[in-house]
Amino acid sequence: MRQHDLLPICAAGDMQSLLGVTFEQLRQDVMLLVDVLEDGQNGVSVWKKYRAWDGAQPFETVLRTKNGEWVQLNVTRSEDDGYDLFCFSRMTGLCGRIEQYEDRLAQSEEESRSKTTFLSRMSHEIRTPMNAIIGMSAIAAQSLGKDEVVADCISKIGISSRFLLSLINDILDMNRIESGKMLMKSEK
Repeated sequence: MRQHDLLPICAAGDMQSLLGVTFEQLRQDVMLLVDVLEDGQNGVSVWKKYRAWDGAQPFETVLRTKNGEWVQLNVTRSEDDGYDLFCFSRMTGLCGRIEQYEDRLAQSEEESRSKTTFLSRMSHEIRTPMNAIIGMSAIAAQSLGKDEVVADCISKIGISSRFLLSLINDILDMNRIESGKMLMKSEK
């Protein structure tokens, strides 16, 4: 592209399949480069960045076009500063895989947060009957000879122990379900 009047000079490759416009259309209106993008505001932003670019380093960005292509734009300035070379490269496959990986990462992070929340709640649930067992054992030990108090403590220890065992079994069952070692069956 010639810098002083922003006129595209020549093109190679199939611009129409990549960008959705022909070289002849760009020669008539270079701002069609902005219009081919999925997000017009992003196109305007990229155009402004290009116009403010000093040419010292290559100008690089990845864009999504209205026809669904992901395109990497690399612009380099000629040695005489009169021309800029625009290179559009199809990145659709790579960007699609990146999106899939990002989706998987987000799902994994959500699963991790759910597990952390679950473990935090379970640790509280386990501590409650455990504290009851420890407390009632201490009271029973201090109350030896007081059969009524010791019997009450042993009864509460039994209730708390069964609750704790049930809770641990539920956790183990959930782990088996998650690992695929146990199947759930819906019955009405």
